[in-house]
Formats: sequence, C-alpha cells, structure tokens
Amino acid sequence: MKKSLFLVLVSFIMLSGCTTEPVMKLKHNVVKEYNKDVTNLYVISNLAHKQKDFNELLQKSMLQEAKGIELTYVSVTGVEEPGSFLKQAQKLKATHALTIKPNGGTVNIFEEILSIKYELDLIDLQSMARVWRANIDFNPFMRDDSFINSHKRYTPIWDERSSGPLAKKIFEALRNDGLLPSLN
Repeated sequence: MKKSLFLVLVSFIMLSGCTTEPVMKLKHNVVKEYNKDVTNLYVISNLAHKQKDFNELLQKSMLQEAKGIELTYVSVTGVEEPGSFLKQAQKLKATHALTIKPNGGTVNIFEEILSIKYELDLIDLQSMARVWRANIDFNPFMRDDSFINSHKRYTPIWDERSSGPLAKKIFEALRNDGLLPSLN
C-alpha cells in the first residue's frame, strides 16, 4: 500500500514538472524635478495583438495593484490612431496615460513566446509630455517539462503567475519614482 502510494506521488510530480518564477529586469527613469502624482491612470496596452489572453490577465492584475488611484485599461492593436486614445483619456479626467508596447523578445521552434521586452511610457496629459519611461525584459513563469520529454524544454506559462508579478513590478517602479501615492 505504501509503495503504491509512493509511486503515485512520484508519478504525479514527474508529470507536473518543475516550475520557475518569472524573471524581470526593469530599467526606469523619471524626468528630473517632476513631482505630480498620478491619481487617474489611463493604460493603453498594445499586447492584445500577440498576447490576447495574457493582456486580459495583465489588465486584471493591474486593476488589483492600482491601490490609491483610479485606473482605466484599454487594449489597442497598433493600427488605431494614438491621439484618439489620449483624447478619450482626457475625457475620462485621467491625469496620466501609461502605454505598454512589446519591443522584441524570443520565441522557440513551437512559436511560443519565451521572453519579451516591453517598453512603457508615462505621459502627463496636461502637458502631453513623457515624464517616465521603462524597459522591461520579461521571462514568464516557466514549467520544466524535461521529466515528460527526453530533452530539456521549458514551457512558458502566460497566466496570473506571470501577470501578477509584472503588474506589481510596474507599480513598484512608479511608486519608487514618487509618481504614485505611497501605500502607507
């Protein structure tokens, strides 16, 4: 009995594979002497074209992380006129717009996105000036499938285990640069 339970447990572990946490390298900077708080943020995401499901999860994660501010999240495909979204943001009384765009990455032979580079810009909607920018090299949550396959293969997991830490990292950077209200 104990031996069969042990075999079932070992089989489950082997079939489920090991996992790794998302890895991010974030470089960001704010315009010198800029001191306006973001109180109403309009996020313009250009991820839906290649990462539709992940984009929806990132939206949910960003709404959860947006403590102390109002947030509106819209998805674009890249063919729309950018000015139309900025006008819509101003109608909604947004103080700032945050654009999120893919800017490179790597795919495997199965055409799965293994890593991606995101470019973020924060625009003050009153002056229409970019006041903050960030570049993120992002590797999602990964599952090690080498137990299942005979060769080493990591499968990217583009779910809330990846979107949550990404949203948290974006908001941490904005808070650290003094652009968002403190959580204290």
